[in-house]
Amino acid sequence: MKNIVIDYRASADTVDALCKMGFNIIKTPRLNTVYTTICGHSDIMIHKLNENLVVTEPSVYEYFKEKLTDNTVIKGRSRLNNKYPFDIAYNAARVGEKIFCNEKFTDSVIINYANKNNINIINTKQGYSKCSICVVSDNAIITSDKNIMVAAEKNKIDVLAVDDNRIKLEGFEHGFIGGSTGLIDKNTLVFNGDINFHSDANRIIDFCNLYGVKPISLNNGPIVDIGSIIAI
Repeated sequence: MKNIVIDYRASADTVDALCKMGFNIIKTPRLNTVYTTICGHSDIMIHKLNENLVVTEPSVYEYFKEKLTDNTVIKGRSRLNNKYPFDIAYNAARVGEKIFCNEKFTDSVIINYANKNNINIINTKQGYSKCSICVVSDNAIITSDKNIMVAAEKNKIDVLAVDDNRIKLEGFEHGFIGGSTGLIDKNTLVFNGDINFHSDANRIIDFCNLYGVKPISLNNGPIVDIGSIIAI
């Protein structure tokens, strides 16, 4: 059974929907060194290097090592704190054989892995790269970040530009599409909320259809950014 790592505050409806899809749910621990809004966000504390290898923030290493028994879990070198950009070390977005990140502040384990495995590092100004990028396929993403759009297009990645203003994130004007979604297999993209709440819902659905990906709403409420839904 495949695992889903998700914010410990995810709604019961979201968790139940994922369970019914056959996933084992692993709720994140609270990471006390970052601010409350993101303290349970999976994309803040872990990064999936490949299907079997995961790197974590040092303070949650033992937790995930115990939970992810079918995977190899390694300890990252960067300890996070609540001041940007010292909270983005693991918030890198893998898109096929490319990885979007603010290279200067990304954990060295991730950078070294990318270099050793011929994964192209696409340096971005946006430190919250994973929050900002919804991965649709190895060659297609959805984002509202203009710098990421430009970088994606330069690297021949198909990109759909959207407006994230209707995505909720506690304490902020809005959240981000990457943080409210997860490509849980090559044909299924899940939304933490009802996709129809998004102002660009029809365009998102059409874009996903181009790549044989089905968008699924996990609950009937507004879309909420919970720091990505990560299938491991």
